[in-house]
Amino acid sequence: MGFMDAVKRGFTHASNLGGRAPRAEFWYFHLFGLIVGIVIALLIGIVSALLTVGAALSGGAAMGAGVNIIYNIIYLAFYVVFGLLNLSVSIRRLHDIGKSGWWLLSLIPLVGILILIWWWAQPAPLKRINMETTRLKPDGLLNR
Repeated sequence: MGFMDAVKRGFTHASNLGGRAPRAEFWYFHLFGLIVGIVIALLIGIVSALLTVGAALSGGAAMGAGVNIIYNIIYLAFYVVFGLLNLSVSIRRLHDIGKSGWWLLSLIPLVGILILIWWWAQPAPLKRINMETTRLKPDGLLNR
């Protein structure tokens, strides 16, 4: 799966929390979100700096502050949308390796995120697990 295919699949399967996401889709989609976030932050920083300097030179500092608020709202909206999309891809990635999506709630500080990163990096099992018919134990392991 290529970069653009993974990004496209991340958007088209955003509402499918019961599906699966291969490793390539998971990592490429997170990379895409990181790149877009950095580009937006740079654009907002450059534009707001130019407006602030221009407003300071012309004596109208209030205009620069108003524009900064608008850009902060845009930046917040980006992170809310991509946060939900990343949540969807993360749940589907856990399903691909046979874990429950509820493991995302078990974020014990530092240790929990390290466990999740380890699982997200694992390849899918050779034998596909049918998540619809397989019951999970309370600890998230499969009953066989």
